[in-house]
Amino acid sequence: MMFHDSRNIEFRDPIGAIPENTEVILSVNIPDELSDGRIFLCLQGDTVNGYVSAEKQMFKNNETGKFSISLNIFKVPGVYFYHFKAEKNGVKFYGNNKDSFGGVGSEYDFSPIPYQITVYKKDLAVPKWFLDSIIYQIFPDRFNKGIIPKDNGCTRNKPERPYFIYGSWKDLPMYITDKDNNVIRWDFFGGNLPGVEEKIDYIKNVGANIIYLNPIFESTSNHRYDTGDYMNVDSLLGGNNSLKSLVDAGKMKHVRIILDGAFSHTGEDSIYFDKYNRYDKNGAYNNTDSPYKKWYNFKECNEYECWWGVKSMPNVNETEPSYIKYNQEVIKHWMSFGISGWRLDVADELPDMFIKKLRETADNFTTGDQPVIIGEVWEDASNKISYGERRMYFTEKELHSVTNYTFRDCILNFLSYKESSKNISRRFLSLYENNPKHNFYALVNMTGTHDVIRLMTYMLSITKKDKKQAIDLMKIYSAVLFTFPGVPMIYYGDETCLEGEKDPDNRRTYPWGNENQEMIEFFSDLTKLRRDNAVLRTGFWRILENEDSFNDDIFMYERYFVNGFDAFWQSVDEKTKSIICIINRKLNEKEIIISGLISNTKYYDFVTGERIICSDGIINFKTRNQFMILISEE
Repeated sequence: MMFHDSRNIEFRDPIGAIPENTEVILSVNIPDELSDGRIFLCLQGDTVNGYVSAEKQMFKNNETGKFSISLNIFKVPGVYFYHFKAEKNGVKFYGNNKDSFGGVGSEYDFSPIPYQITVYKKDLAVPKWFLDSIIYQIFPDRFNKGIIPKDNGCTRNKPERPYFIYGSWKDLPMYITDKDNNVIRWDFFGGNLPGVEEKIDYIKNVGANIIYLNPIFESTSNHRYDTGDYMNVDSLLGGNNSLKSLVDAGKMKHVRIILDGAFSHTGEDSIYFDKYNRYDKNGAYNNTDSPYKKWYNFKECNEYECWWGVKSMPNVNETEPSYIKYNQEVIKHWMSFGISGWRLDVADELPDMFIKKLRETADNFTTGDQPVIIGEVWEDASNKISYGERRMYFTEKELHSVTNYTFRDCILNFLSYKESSKNISRRFLSLYENNPKHNFYALVNMTGTHDVIRLMTYMLSITKKDKKQAIDLMKIYSAVLFTFPGVPMIYYGDETCLEGEKDPDNRRTYPWGNENQEMIEFFSDLTKLRRDNAVLRTGFWRILENEDSFNDDIFMYERYFVNGFDAFWQSVDEKTKSIICIINRKLNEKEIIISGLISNTKYYDFVTGERIICSDGIINFKTRNQFMILISEE
């Protein structure tokens, strides 16, 4: 049988994503019955210059016995795909496995699934400060009430709209809708930016040094993804002066602010569209001479394209020059306030050119550290196709990171017995192989977001409402979150086991005065562990298997340094050379045998303090807890 392993340097050198103009050697083992036939490498690519295709004959390497080919054709950034073809009395193919996870592949009679090679533009990197970060996401209306200043610093007053503010902070969110399920009155709880500023010390004590705010610009709704005016912070949140005060207060305490930009659509009730004539009658809906008319796609009878059929969010033509120019002014305006970056809503609906322009504007305008650009992407961003086009998020100068929902799915599927440890390992290794290293280490791994069921609620569903077991699972999830490659993000309230089903229930108010202090302290301990150990931020990463017998209930990996260097081959001088994370989804003892470790290293368990000695590169012990974090000692 033919054989190729994309994660074995004997078959692919170098392994993983590569910078442009890198030579790659690909090899395949051919069985004797095919070895005197013709062997081809078949290559396709989606690049910034368009689609490419090639078929090259391979020849036997007498030293290795493999059929090999050296390729020096990856001169243009993009996503390339390859498989092998053997011709002798017919045709046989060898490609990726049926899950497209990389590594060992499969033989095919036709239509092989290809392997991926990501080729990225040289000199791309992620801001160093971001790799050292922990994010705290806040839905501003639901976090904390503060005193709004009399002078909000906005350039004009917000028009009155139908909404109501709850009298009780403890009420549950709700929608008031008409018969067609359109929201006719929005509910607000009164959380605002001065309230966030009041709680900076709390956020910092939890361990975060970035606050990511869901949209704060003037809008009709409480979620504010239907932007009414990109140049003004909503007066209900305290206005422009409250944002400036929050940014300045954050700088004093080394906490950065990242804003959420919803640029693929605006609100229907906005200065740009102005469907209800609340503004200056200059909006695109009612004025044929509107300067914003070209921003939108109108149909007959004043119908218009909107985001996923939601009439309150008309889509924008992001390639319209006047919109791009306006967007650049928006980016400059808020960068001047001292923010540290952007999270781009529905990034897969923003053209590559638009994202490039946005990043270029942010980079050129900042006077401090390079800002970070994060995209909302729910899949593997390295090979994302949107509207029929391969996206260049990481191959060109676009995004630094994306929201890594794959991480959340993998760990939750494992804990709920939907996937084995072997399967989630394959999925993680696929991400590692497909993404440029600097992007992989910057992926935003979250407890949750405003778009998914709350972590505690999910754990309660697994345990059939057993709260103690649900909290135990929360601890397992958190142990992985803060030791895994990537930048951890805490969705406000998850650190105190706040519950919530899907929107709007997952946007409950923070339960001040009724917190789970034990869980908050646990999160604080984990964030301190990450902050104190550089190996958890930029150390190498590898999956570990139990040498005794690989058990589907145990997931293990190691973060480590190699001869004083981290994964970016930067010199490090750290006492902790290795940290091993072990999670056991069952409450029973398991014998663990791990080999290939640094000999004669002493480890202690972060949870229990138990000492374990690695002798001759092997540790052999029984796990008595659902998770262990073993930290090496000098």
